[in-house]
Amino acid sequence: MIVRICFLLVVFGLMSVAVIAQDSLVYAYVDKYYKTAVTEMYRTGVPASIKLAQGILESGKGQSTLALNSRNHFGIKCKETWEGESYYHFDDDFDENGKLIKSCFRKYEVPEHSYYDHSEFLLNRPYYTHLFELSQFDYKGWAIGLREAKYASLPTYDKSLIRLIERFDLNKYDSIIDLSRSIGVHSKQSFPVVIQEVYPEELDIREIDSLKSLYNYQLLSVSEPFQMNGLQTLNALPKERTIDFCERTGHSCVVLKKYNEWSGPYQLLAPFEYVYLEKKEKKWKSSKSKVHEVAKYQDIHHVAQLNGVRSKFIYKRNKMQSGEIAAVGQVLNVNKKVKRKPALRTSVPKLKPVVYEAFIKEVPVYKRPKRVYKEVEYTVIKGDSLWGLSRRFKVSLVSIRKWNNLQQDALEPGQIIKLKLQE
Repeated sequence: MIVRICFLLVVFGLMSVAVIAQDSLVYAYVDKYYKTAVTEMYRTGVPASIKLAQGILESGKGQSTLALNSRNHFGIKCKETWEGESYYHFDDDFDENGKLIKSCFRKYEVPEHSYYDHSEFLLNRPYYTHLFELSQFDYKGWAIGLREAKYASLPTYDKSLIRLIERFDLNKYDSIIDLSRSIGVHSKQSFPVVIQEVYPEELDIREIDSLKSLYNYQLLSVSEPFQMNGLQTLNALPKERTIDFCERTGHSCVVLKKYNEWSGPYQLLAPFEYVYLEKKEKKWKSSKSKVHEVAKYQDIHHVAQLNGVRSKFIYKRNKMQSGEIAAVGQVLNVNKKVKRKPALRTSVPKLKPVVYEAFIKEVPVYKRPKRVYKEVEYTVIKGDSLWGLSRRFKVSLVSIRKWNNLQQDALEPGQIIKLKLQE
């Protein structure tokens, strides 16, 4: 009996050690990424607690093969729109013969880019649109919504997220305003973001005239909007990234990314680059004829920004393919189609890489754009299901139940279902 008791004590002791070790990995993970999660919360509205819990679960606390080899912490697959690097890993894809094959996953330079892309993934998929109607403090609603939208195949996915959030008190990060203060056991630290420095090595970056001559942006105002091609516009500051601009001005990065055709949150803006607060135009509005002579450091993005015109129209009018770079001195037509394609170059001058320490002290409150809805009534026909209506009209099951005071999910032909659809 004594031997048996000793054996059980040893077993329980080893189990306790294992649990403590796993908990330590979770705390280390949270300590490393909570600032990124909070930043993304105020940029997009995804609760930091949900972001952290999903990261912990999907990446195996940052220790999974996928996380270690591709910096992908959310298991996001390539999909048809992905243009970055890829990593192939066995998951849940099968060939036509039923044989397990490797799945294509997105690969990132740093884990922080994975956090940003996860937010974009949720924002740009219609199945998750309804989640952004929820409060950033409603982690339970978000967890249930992710499970209902089939984010993961695990039937208890919501319970797993909620269990992590409550066990490790992750919901406290949903209330952080100042990231310069440490929270609980977490240390005050900054996190590194690898970006590309845009200034030539020999340039004295303190000279404003030198900075302006790089891309030919005029310094008009960094705080009060001015008009460029009839659009509300601001100048970026030297060495300012897209996410820094959004934090400084209080504008939504999600909206400005679309208006200005940015590649991501850590894109370094050109000195005094024009940032448009409205969607860019198809043409230069002040005159029928408008041309642009390409300077040394300018690609089509900067031609578009300098003229307040969307890049795709400049490419099309000058018979260029997306991503092509016109040679220095070539004259591009902003408003009219040309007969001959301009001479090209393979790249802009090579720039000096650096690593910045990004430490965000004041995070602006994310202002959700107001959504306009119209109320409609749908008559149920044979074969309809609540889940089918949810997918068809891109609204959540929770919302349909609430709007119609439904006590059960079964529908009857002829039944009237009230819906609120975004216009």
